Amino acid sequence: MSNDFKALWPDEKWDRELASNGSSRYAAYLHVSRFGGATDEGPTMDPAEFAAAAVLTALSPVMSPGYLLTHPRVLDVVQRWDDDGRLAFAVTVAFMLPRALNREFCARWQSWHIDRRRGTRWIEPWDNDRPAVLPSIELRVPVAADLLPVPKYSGGYADVAAAKQAVAVVCREVNRNVAPLLAFVAAGVEAC
Repeated sequence: MSNDFKALWPDEKWDRELASNGSSRYAAYLHVSRFGGATDEGPTMDPAEFAAAAVLTALSPVMSPGYLLTHPRVLDVVQRWDDDGRLAFAVTVAFMLPRALNREFCARWQSWHIDRRRGTRWIEPWDNDRPAVLPSIELRVPVAADLLPVPKYSGGYADVAAAKQAVAVVCREVNRNVAPLLAFVAAGVEAC
């Protein structure tokens, strides 16, 4: 699967090249965040909590640029927990109005702009001279705890290899579910 239709993917090259510690920017952020350290009784986080913290640390705005890159249409990635403690990632994707809506309606309203200076990011209109419609779709992708690695720690910090493994599992599950929508909208099923 090319990055054209992935929602999330790690950028190992930039992670190494921009590392102040010589090996990984992400590792440095994990050490600063100090999420879920181990105690004498063992880890303080379960696999899902560990994965959620690992992913959120890897994304902008915590890391800028993030260790995890996102498709230009991806507006946000956040964790969602249900009442039973199950983890899902909510991925918000910019969408255009469907063709079925009147062309005249589309002509009167602003919508998303594509900012090519920022890697074809989809951004909101910057002025309020006319109405704007900013459709988006939120896709919630569950990530089963049994797919995730066991949290590991080194010196009270999240283990980098375990955190990267958790990030990889989340990316795989999110991309497996979100990539078909990204491919669908890229095929030109939208109007304005």
